[in-house]
Amino acid sequence: MRLRAVVVNYNGGAEVLGGLRALLASDWPGELEVVVVDNGSTDGSVERIEAELPAVRVHRSPGNLGYPAVNRVVTDLDGVDLVAVVNPDAVVAPDCLRLLADALAIDPGLGAACPLILLDGDYREVAVGLDGTARASLDLLAVEGADRWHLTGPRVRRRWQRGVAWTIGDGSVLRSTATDGTVVALRLRAHEPSRVTLRSGGHEVAVDVDRRATTVSVPLGGPAVPVVQNAGSVIGVHGLGLNRGYHQPDGPTFAQPTDVPAWCGAAVLLRAGYLRDAGLFDPRWFLYYEDTDLSWRGLLRGWRYAYVPEARVRHAHSTTIGHGSALYDVQHESNRLLTVAKCAPAGAARAAWLESVRLVGRQLRGDVVARLRDRRAPEPVLTTRRLRALARALRLLPAVLADRRAVRGGASVVDADLPVLGRWHDPAPGPDDVEQP
Repeated sequence: MRLRAVVVNYNGGAEVLGGLRALLASDWPGELEVVVVDNGSTDGSVERIEAELPAVRVHRSPGNLGYPAVNRVVTDLDGVDLVAVVNPDAVVAPDCLRLLADALAIDPGLGAACPLILLDGDYREVAVGLDGTARASLDLLAVEGADRWHLTGPRVRRRWQRGVAWTIGDGSVLRSTATDGTVVALRLRAHEPSRVTLRSGGHEVAVDVDRRATTVSVPLGGPAVPVVQNAGSVIGVHGLGLNRGYHQPDGPTFAQPTDVPAWCGAAVLLRAGYLRDAGLFDPRWFLYYEDTDLSWRGLLRGWRYAYVPEARVRHAHSTTIGHGSALYDVQHESNRLLTVAKCAPAGAARAAWLESVRLVGRQLRGDVVARLRDRRAPEPVLTTRRLRALARALRLLPAVLADRRAVRGGASVVDADLPVLGRWHDPAPGPDDVEQP
């Protein structure tokens, strides 16, 4: 069985070499071809790949084509049975590809097999307790000493206040890769006077906070645990792409194999016949939702996707294009709108676009109108990015609607039977977080 593993590189540095070495070391029983598509890297990574890993075939793109540069080495799949797509900052376990292939071999109706993708590093928790009204929340303005960190929990929402900030509520959790005993400092500001309690392991700190910024420090404690990025993907209401299990500790909840509505492009094994039937990545997507779009197109044609928990990947996650960047915000939102315009029923597509317009209004009221009313300087950054996303989506919409006729016209499954738009029942339910501003 012949497998082609594809990695798209753009200034991947040392991380891409580590990921490629892991692919080359895979316990693969057949022919394994590892290909790098380089999108014009200037950091010397492609030269290092050619010098240090001669077994890797390098294909140089004419420019930065984004994630759909994968298409340049999968248009011709003669003799290829399977295609693995792996991010440059992802490291596959030695048996990962073999386990995914075993799942595909059992069921010819599967177009893709998804591994359990874990965030790179293990994490300790800082739990946030907030003594206030039911809707009380805090602005998290800065975090120091936490190394790599993530937020999850009630009312977590990214906002902009002289830079990236977060709104967090009672029960939110900050997870950090810093070592045991490291002091983590959170700069907080309450929307109304409240008492905040931070707990980590056996450490506990409680302070009163108000609308003046206050720094609260707590030592990290407790066990360090692996944390899930993706245990298969979900297509939620309004076409929102969700990572199943996002930011939850790994454990029995994600130990059971199951069919999932979509796959994550950070690491996936695809059947070559699925790509021939459903098509390749839409080159207009550049970054984000290109995997959701192709997953949805496959669902319409009757393909299914399996989550294989024994197959494992470690992923640094957004090291090339980080959350909070303008590129992330504009591409993420515009590509979601284009995906529903291409794949969703007309009513659902209209509802998603109208909701996006409504969110622009809400962002404008919060970041501009409310701040002016409080005699504070407006922070229109996220409002502007949402408007840019809408403008980009509108510019591409006519061509996408032309493609919609072919995508929807070739469907072999009725919409009511598809596990999309919030209709999928997770056999292992948990609090999913959406990677949206």
